[in-house]
Amino acid sequence: MRFLTFLFLILMSGAGFAQQKDYIEKKRRETLKDIENTQSILNEISKNKNSSVERLKLIEKQITSRTSLLNNLSVEVETKDKEISEQQLLISSIENDVRVIKNLYARLIFIAYKKHRKGNYITYILSANNFGQAYKRLMYIRQYSYFRKKQLATIEEIRQNLNIRKRELEISKTTKQSLLKEKEREIVKLDSEKKTQDQEFKQLVKKEGQLKRDLAEKRKIANKLQKEIEALIRSEIARKKTEVPKAREENRVISGNFKENRGRLPWPTDKGIIINPFGEQNHPVLKGVVVQNNGIDISTQSNAKVYSVFEGEVKRVFSFLGANYTVIVRHGEYLTLYQNLSNVSVKVGDRIKARQEIGSLFTESNSRTSVLHLEIWEESNKLNPEMWLSKN
Repeated sequence: MRFLTFLFLILMSGAGFAQQKDYIEKKRRETLKDIENTQSILNEISKNKNSSVERLKLIEKQITSRTSLLNNLSVEVETKDKEISEQQLLISSIENDVRVIKNLYARLIFIAYKKHRKGNYITYILSANNFGQAYKRLMYIRQYSYFRKKQLATIEEIRQNLNIRKRELEISKTTKQSLLKEKEREIVKLDSEKKTQDQEFKQLVKKEGQLKRDLAEKRKIANKLQKEIEALIRSEIARKKTEVPKAREENRVISGNFKENRGRLPWPTDKGIIINPFGEQNHPVLKGVVVQNNGIDISTQSNAKVYSVFEGEVKRVFSFLGANYTVIVRHGEYLTLYQNLSNVSVKVGDRIKARQEIGSLFTESNSRTSVLHLEIWEESNKLNPEMWLSKN
């Protein structure tokens, strides 16, 4: 019976159950960090009352994160319910074991009292027919005494275990109540954010003409950036034909190192939220309009520093009307592009390290938004930068 209780304890505290709890808690911490970062940026740009697509995107991102947090809290509550149920079942099992062992011990004491009252132990040994039988009776009395002491120790051990489990149960119940209260607070915040989103959307709908002009300008900038990348790729291909073996090997090593760091590259800003992912997306306001993004757009704080995501060589530093500065860095066969800088601190030909500052991000005077456009290319192939960056 004690073995069954011990086995149940092992099953309940198994690695799978603990891993699930750890994963849920880790996910909640990450989501809370995303919410905190987004709110920090929103607080800054909300000082300006002008509506913007970037602000709407940040609010949408906040709503998505908040919804994810609520879902996570629901899973935590369900997991805690399961944990409480198992703890109650375990406590019941332990209490049953205590009753059974106590009853067994009581019977042993009663039998001992009837058979071997005080003084009878010596008589029982001396009444043996021979020395061998006397020795066996002595060993029997010793084993019997040891068994009784062991039963007492077992009862005490289980009693202590029971007290521990009862305390754990109370902690679980308290934690569950805290989770439920947190969930209620997050629901209130989510409702408020949805109302803000609706108001922001209505304001932007009134600016449809301006939004279309802004979108056309962004498409022009994207086309110019792509032409710059393509021109650089052509020149790099031509350069490779005359490249000495030593330089060719160096580029191969850098390319390999860059590829090995997929999913681990540092962020190009200290903080940031991706508001426009890679590829095609529907415009958040203009109906039927699809936006193509060759990289990702990271919203961050005003005048943020911009860093290289990997060691490499600066190949282009340029600007054109409406686009501010752009820096392109080569990492062997890979290229990274950083666009919308107000100033740069590197020049063409510079060898730079990972996380080396390359400039400061431009902050839009009207909307107060600061958005970095980041692209990653493998020769002529556009890659999704989000898949290459580590968790911010």
